[in-house]
Amino acid sequence: MNSLQRLWTHSILVRVAVVLIAVTVLALAVMTAAWVFTQQSMGKGSAINVAGSLRMQSYALAVAVASPGGDAPARAEAIRAAAAEFERRLQSPALRDSISSDPSDPVALVYTSIERRFASEVRPLALAAIDQPGAQAKFLASIPEFVQQVDGFVRQLDLQLELRMTRLRWALMAVIAVLLLLGASILWLLNNQVVRPLRHLVRAASEVRAGGFKVRAHDTGPDEIGQLGQAFNYMVEDLARLYGSLEKQVADKTADLERK
Repeated sequence: MNSLQRLWTHSILVRVAVVLIAVTVLALAVMTAAWVFTQQSMGKGSAINVAGSLRMQSYALAVAVASPGGDAPARAEAIRAAAAEFERRLQSPALRDSISSDPSDPVALVYTSIERRFASEVRPLALAAIDQPGAQAKFLASIPEFVQQVDGFVRQLDLQLELRMTRLRWALMAVIAVLLLLGASILWLLNNQVVRPLRHLVRAASEVRAGGFKVRAHDTGPDEIGQLGQAFNYMVEDLARLYGSLEKQVADKTADLERK
């Protein structure tokens, strides 16, 4: 810890590097999060499309069951095909992969409810309606409520996707604010610890060149600029002593010449 504190105190380069690394890490985190969200959103979009098609398939099954008698084998085949197609869509990987494995998840609860109801009620009634008029009437009476349940499932998927988008939006706004803060910190750091001390050193050097040996650098800390300031002050003190010695020698020579 002491070594890290010493590095932070003694080097402007380390400070700037730390801030730049933080900016880079945040930028990479944002890009990774955006990529992950895009992949998840693509899966959610496919799941919503499949879930929406379940409503249409429910009506297709209802139409097959409600079709009048006539060609009984063709009607029976249409009912079985519609039921099989509904189950295929319900069990499709695009839909199942988008559902959380957490059994308490709202979307998972609705999906499980639809899955169980189709297996225990809707499909048996549809198959029984092939040759049982009573089962046909019971199926047609129950299908509107089942379709409403499917509609609720689609709405839950929509809400889940909107919630993820909202979270990503807030996260991006927070990261952008942090990046702006870090950018401002870099500018402040460079201005206060590099640009301003260097400007002062330039002015001090101009005064020394004009013969003002009393000027001193203010920034004499342990970092690079401070060490430069210390070296400048030592140089000015040496120049002042040298200049004072030369002035004394000139004065002594002048006095000696006047005596002679």
